[in-house]
Amino acid sequence: VTLLDENFNSGTNNWTLANASINGTPANAAWTLRPNGYGVCPTCQTSQTINSNDASQFYLTDSDRQGENGITATTLQSPSFSTVGLTTANLSFWHFYRYYAQGVVETAKVQVSTNGTSWTDLVTYSTSNQGLPNSFAQVNISLNSYLNQPTVYIRFKYDAAWDYYWAIDNV
Repeated sequence: VTLLDENFNSGTNNWTLANASINGTPANAAWTLRPNGYGVCPTCQTSQTINSNDASQFYLTDSDRQGENGITATTLQSPSFSTVGLTTANLSFWHFYRYYAQGVVETAKVQVSTNGTSWTDLVTYSTSNQGLPNSFAQVNISLNSYLNQPTVYIRFKYDAAWDYYWAIDNV
């Protein structure tokens, strides 16, 4: 049984986007659907072309594009789903997280909630790249601790300070 299945290929989905970024150009950091082959910062010396694992569009939050002095704080939250009656539950997604070691702590967190307000970290990426621009990494996380819950949410939370970016696809 698949309770949450989102490849982000249609123009609309039920995911909630939040952007509390400040300074620079905060709108540039927002989670945004990007086409396969999207060029990140084409005028920068760190320019890259990003291709999803299935060569389709994906969500991207981009701290680098927000600009110098920017403080990025973005979330991409799933619609609620129920795990009542399940005997096992697993979260699977594909991603490319580009880490920038500049002294400021940058974090990409996968979180879970049963009320949409209080969040628990399932995994935190903060010290190394995950995947590659042309080879997203697949992640599988057990949600068995959240079985028999009528309401469950997943979110991707990115906090950075003029760092790089995080791309998510096929949740």
